[in-house]
Order: sequence, then structure tokens, then C-alpha cells
Amino acid sequence: MWRIARWLVAWLETDLAINASFYKTVGFATVRHEPVLGGPNWFMRRAPKASP
Repeated sequence: MWRIARWLVAWLETDLAINASFYKTVGFATVRHEPVLGGPNWFMRRAPKASP
């Protein structure tokens, strides 16, 4: 699965700052940071590594 997944754009959402910090270390960048239902949320994207 990883061999396929790394060629694709990946998106995620987290409501914990510590998770956002971790995801940055594995290649994700924050696209948007805004409150959802009164709590902070980070919307993040990882670009593909290269084409297969």
C-alpha cells in the first residue's frame, strides 16, 4: 500500500497541535488552520514524492 500511497496527494485533519507538529515531520504542510465546533483544527496536505 505504501508504494502506491506515496505517489498520491494525501490529506488529513487533526484537532491536536502535537499531531500537527508530528505530521509536519513526515512531510505534511498546513493548508488551513481554523476552529471547528469551537476547537482548533489543522487541515494538512502532503505532496506526492514522485511519479511511479
